[in-house]
Amino acid sequence: MKRKKVIVVSSLLACIAVIIMVYASSFLWNTTVAITIQSSNSWIKVYSDANCTQVVTSLSFPTIPRGTTSPSILLYVKNTHPNATFTNLYWNSTAGIVSNNTLSDTWSGWSAYGNNLGPGQVLGTSYYVYVLGNCPLGTYNWTLSIYTTN
Repeated sequence: MKRKKVIVVSSLLACIAVIIMVYASSFLWNTTVAITIQSSNSWIKVYSDANCTQVVTSLSFPTIPRGTTSPSILLYVKNTHPNATFTNLYWNSTAGIVSNNTLSDTWSGWSAYGNNLGPGQVLGTSYYVYVLGNCPLGTYNWTLSIYTTN
């Protein structure tokens, strides 16, 4: 009789442990993200402030829970050339490639048809990352690229 109670209690404790592990992996999951920002044109710079004094070449999100969107980061894209206008500026990201499409990102404020920036003009944007519910635990690094056709 005592042996049966020990087996029942041990089985119950094992079930509770499994439930806790499933809960932890489903709801308490986080990922770390580090992003490099690069421009194909040395005159196009990304800044963290509206006055364009703090150049940004990388972003970091310490933890993002699965199934959620990161806080938005304000970024300012500026044409620093004294007299050239750059047309058809676009951005691209390798987030989907490095994560097998379990991470996505959006850099809002960009036109789907390309952006034109005259000398000294600034484009205010917001960047954020969405971690899908099936994203494997890990640390992800990718590149945001800005490019122009001229």
